[in-house]
Amino acid sequence: LKEEQSVSKVIDFTDQQVFKGLTTYTMILFVNKKRNDKIRYAEIDEIDGNIRERLSKVHKDIENGQMRAFDASYENLTAETWTFIPKIESEILNDSDFNDLDAYAESIYQGVVPGENPFFILDLEERKEDTCIVSSDLEEEKFEIEQDICKILCKGEALKRWGADKDDKVIVYPYEVTEEDWRLLSRDEIAEKYPKAWMYFERNKDTLEDRGDDWHGFNTVRPNNIHNFNKKKAVVAYLSNRSKMSLDREGEIIMPDGASGGVGVTLDEAVEDVSYQFIVALINSRLFEWMVEKTSSGFKGNSFAYTKKYIKNKPVPTGNQQKQIEILSEDLMNLAEDSRKENEEDMRVLENLIDFLVYEMYFDKFGSSLLEEVKEIISGISDPNEKARKIRGSSEVEKIVADMEEDEKIEIVDSGKLRDKTW
Repeated sequence: LKEEQSVSKVIDFTDQQVFKGLTTYTMILFVNKKRNDKIRYAEIDEIDGNIRERLSKVHKDIENGQMRAFDASYENLTAETWTFIPKIESEILNDSDFNDLDAYAESIYQGVVPGENPFFILDLEERKEDTCIVSSDLEEEKFEIEQDICKILCKGEALKRWGADKDDKVIVYPYEVTEEDWRLLSRDEIAEKYPKAWMYFERNKDTLEDRGDDWHGFNTVRPNNIHNFNKKKAVVAYLSNRSKMSLDREGEIIMPDGASGGVGVTLDEAVEDVSYQFIVALINSRLFEWMVEKTSSGFKGNSFAYTKKYIKNKPVPTGNQQKQIEILSEDLMNLAEDSRKENEEDMRVLENLIDFLVYEMYFDKFGSSLLEEVKEIISGISDPNEKARKIRGSSEVEKIVADMEEDEKIEIVDSGKLRDKTW
């Protein structure tokens, strides 16, 4: 279709449900035999029971809360994805000399597919010294299991910005992993090393045995992922209406695969240009979030997919602002761990500050005026809450940000889902 340029019009109903009682993602594709120089693209964001009225406006250049329509270029159609965006949005996405995330990553990977989820995924009730009390959907009573055969499991809802909730679920993990190799433990080894866990296997043997010879292991094992789960990594929710990335410092988190899971990013140890703190802050920034929204598939609830396909090719800006962004990222992780609720307003201030430091770095026309002002204001301050108060009380920061917001490209990125700007 791209080679022949036979597509003349595309009408995308995004996450709007066209057919009652069915969850579908509907698109109308118009093709013809002639070679088209452009594609008329319409994105319907709100039907309100009036599809006819929306369709009647497809031929007009329009953008409001209900729909937008414009002429799109064939240049943004690739073998992997078709991205329909106006010219200026294409410039924001593509006019960058920065390396992509993939250049800094040793691996970008999805979660595990254990199969028989009700068996392997357990609700964590209580931690003891060497064991934990858990409950399973397959059993009525709570039971005790060895901690060393379990790993923390974080589904998408537990993967939050700046920190994951790690006290909800565990996954039975019958694997031995070294730096060079990994293997599925034998049933005899599990019985000897983890007798409490083996009793659980035995009680549910009938449910598992028809899975084959290795019935006590996961259905799908990706060798590289097994190694990566034990490493330090950044983890982002697979499907979300905003970026939700946190840092797994100890390599203790496993994510399930699929829409309810997460995606891990392990950085290449040989690369010194970027840190985990910086990557977490960048992916949580409004700029990165906007880029994913513009290129990812859209899902119900205005959610987007933060999969390898959609994050690996996003630019990672580098510059003088990096060090300050790393410090603010660490501050936000500490505030989230302390209390998200109590620190909500201060976290918002620091998040907004990161947003604009990323803009300053990515759109090089602004120099480093915001960075220099911020460094002067919070120099010598270690307490994150005090930093937020200083930034909030600075009229100079407010003025610099206000000037930046008038820039056409920043206005495009920062609008639509405009965050509550608290300074």
